[in-house]
Amino acid sequence: MTLPAFARRPYHRALRALLPLFGLDFGWYEAFHTKWPYALPAVEAWLQHARPRSRSRRFFAAYPLERFARPGDTVLDIGANIGAVSTHLLRLGYVVHAYEPDARCAEFLRRRFARIDPSRFRLHHQAVSNYTGVATLYRGTRTTESSSILEHKPGTEQAAGYQVTVRSIGDVLDSVEHASLILMDVEGAEYAILNEMLTPRNRDKFGLCIAESHARKIPGLEAEHGRVLEAVERLGMQDRVLLDWH
Repeated sequence: MTLPAFARRPYHRALRALLPLFGLDFGWYEAFHTKWPYALPAVEAWLQHARPRSRSRRFFAAYPLERFARPGDTVLDIGANIGAVSTHLLRLGYVVHAYEPDARCAEFLRRRFARIDPSRFRLHHQAVSNYTGVATLYRGTRTTESSSILEHKPGTEQAAGYQVTVRSIGDVLDSVEHASLILMDVEGAEYAILNEMLTPRNRDKFGLCIAESHARKIPGLEAEHGRVLEAVERLGMQDRVLLDWH
């Protein structure tokens, strides 16, 4: 929202007074102001009902998730951000494991899903990759959706990175035994995860994986994207690993 200078102070005063009614503080607003109506669960539900052509509704209409996941199945939301996808997965009756390395988003997810039965939603304040350890998370310059552990990713603050815990996708899959569905949006870091998922050790531990690929947006990833597609085709997994989210 762009306001004239004279209106910003009273507007922010009003927000400082009103946000606590939703269990939020002004720092939360500063981090999520570009999409805060969608981040309030009740408001988000109303907006999605009122706007049936919203991106998330189109997404779930486009993919036959019921082929791979039934109510009660375990699914992974890798790069959960503020929980828009997790919200839909919960509504479909799945057991959701959400992985999010950004501390601001993780805290928001804790508040957002505090009333959900822990047996149905589990938050992991971690990044996911092909190794277990630590990495630098580079925050997005405009929104939290742009944050990434990929070094030199456009749209991130390279000087403002901080250390986050990383868990290997192999360990993640071992911990849940089998993930019927994996949804992944990790801003360019998806190829390391996908390569590990396609190894003999891991490729039978998940059903359907739908990932947003960033090769067209991030220079230098085109070759890696091609290698992953070749591996998917060679293994005959074209109907299980889809790189066309969004």
